[in-house]
Amino acid sequence: MAEPNQDNRALLSAESLREIDRELSKYPSDRRQSALMAALRIAQDEHRWLSEKLIEYVAELIRVPAVRAYEVATFYSMYDLEPMGRHKICVCTNITCMLRGSDLIVDHLKSSLGIDFNETTEDNRFTLKEVECLAACAGAPMMQVGHDYYEDLTPEKIDQILGGTGMSRQKNSELIAGRFNSMQVAYNICLPDPGIENPWRLDSYRANGGYRALERVLAGKIPHTEIIDSLKLSNIRGRGGAGFPVGVKWSFMPRNADGQKYVVCNSDEGEPGTCKDRDIMRLNPHALVEGMTIGGYVMGATVGYNYIRGEFWEPYEVMEEAIREAHGAGLLGKNLFGSGFDFELYNHLGAVPIFAVKKPHC
Repeated sequence: MAEPNQDNRALLSAESLREIDRELSKYPSDRRQSALMAALRIAQDEHRWLSEKLIEYVAELIRVPAVRAYEVATFYSMYDLEPMGRHKICVCTNITCMLRGSDLIVDHLKSSLGIDFNETTEDNRFTLKEVECLAACAGAPMMQVGHDYYEDLTPEKIDQILGGTGMSRQKNSELIAGRFNSMQVAYNICLPDPGIENPWRLDSYRANGGYRALERVLAGKIPHTEIIDSLKLSNIRGRGGAGFPVGVKWSFMPRNADGQKYVVCNSDEGEPGTCKDRDIMRLNPHALVEGMTIGGYVMGATVGYNYIRGEFWEPYEVMEEAIREAHGAGLLGKNLFGSGFDFELYNHLGAVPIFAVKKPHC
């Protein structure tokens, strides 16, 4: 466990220190700084903001200069450098939410709480913030309270939420916005069929064909060139804007190059109109685990990192559980399917860089 300085040991609880050590274990021992963002988040979750003393203590735990921790804390907009209320409300006013009535939601929040943006109620219960797109456009208008998303908002729903009777995390297919027929094209491709019970669980995923592709690839020792050729023929393309062919991209990777190689998945969607990454991770996480493992095999990488945008706390927790389940079933780790191929996978939670937003993020 990271050992706190005797003078600072009361700044973080034993549980927070254990969480920081769990984050440190995701990275090579000479890359401790990679856990700095997570450590700052854990410290903020306990204290609701980051004081100078707390930032310096986190730097001490991670064994980086204090200035490095200050750079991160001031560069990413999700870190709060002044006290917040017990419940931080972040309401999206970007274009999709605006078109679906976020102005009415904002007015109702301000009227109900008696505060404006960037203010805290007198009882220190709520802080209200305006934020950019939270990648839940299919459920607009929406807001985030603490770690939890609330979607398809109305003034009546807001009254229930503020009164403590509203729904919290909603791990069900209803919020894939079934009212949009266009979303049905994603079923059985990147999203599970809405009729599947608990699709994020390993047993449900495997009962519906999950990990059979990985087993076929590894147990059959299918040559990586054959997989790349199949991907090229499929014309599968990335969804990051450029539409770059996946098979071509994977073929660029120097599979036999010396040194440790990594596969990194970008789950940091944030442009208005996006909503796929969040639902894939919270409803079909094992598909991402399986896909990244196959990618690691094809490109000669034995470690993968899934970079998740900072507001996606529920998807992060679901992905963490999916990785634990996969490990427990021998679907991650050493000698997968007796192939001699090893693969480890970790989630890395982001925090939204300031240059990427005009308004702060939750």
